[in-house]
Amino acid sequence: KVALEDFARIHGLSNVEFCGKISGEELWECYTGCIATIHPFNWFEAFGLTIIESFLFAKPAIASNLGAAGELITPERGLLIEPASPEALAQAIQTVADNLDDFVMLGRNGLDFVRNNLSEDKYLSSLQSILHL
Repeated sequence: KVALEDFARIHGLSNVEFCGKISGEELWECYTGCIATIHPFNWFEAFGLTIIESFLFAKPAIASNLGAAGELITPERGLLIEPASPEALAQAIQTVADNLDDFVMLGRNGLDFVRNNLSEDKYLSSLQSILHL
């Protein structure tokens, strides 16, 4: 974290804020106030909870194409980038900045995806089907 803070300071990135770990209401406020979320994973994430949280707030996601991100994020819900590629991340952020109206729709698509595929009712139905109930 310190290296990133130093990088931001050295390069005059005054619009970057390092919040540390946040949760609860403060986290929800961050989701509510953002345009999109960024998940530049360099490791395998099995489920993608933070991406799903992003979708719950109707925010599109930008994520490294690793693990669950590749299954959750489609061109209709966000942008996948190559892992460990600052250039790809920068390009994706610029794409969002240049196409804000389109990204509002991607966020809504993400919310629809969660509602239609990851709801409690959908889970129970799938479980009952697996268990032949």
